[in-house]
Amino acid sequence: MGGIEVNGDQIDFMIAPDLSLDLGLTATKTEYAPAEAAILISKVRSESHNYIFNDLNISMEVEDASGTPVLADERNIDQLLP
Repeated sequence: MGGIEVNGDQIDFMIAPDLSLDLGLTATKTEYAPAEAAILISKVRSESHNYIFNDLNISMEVEDASGTPVLADERNIDQLLP
């Protein structure tokens, strides 16, 4: 919480945090053969201008064409800066 003086009066204000994140998951190919290993690249980027994210837990699940989960992964990010 902050304050500013206007015409002799103290006016309190608060800067709202910008909680914007950009998350992405990319495969190196558009199609894979059965039993072929897939290379996946994930990214997490802060788009905030004024907030430090702490203790983020990022999870993903990859499904095959029939909707059956074939991969699940979870990562923790201690701190993500603007």
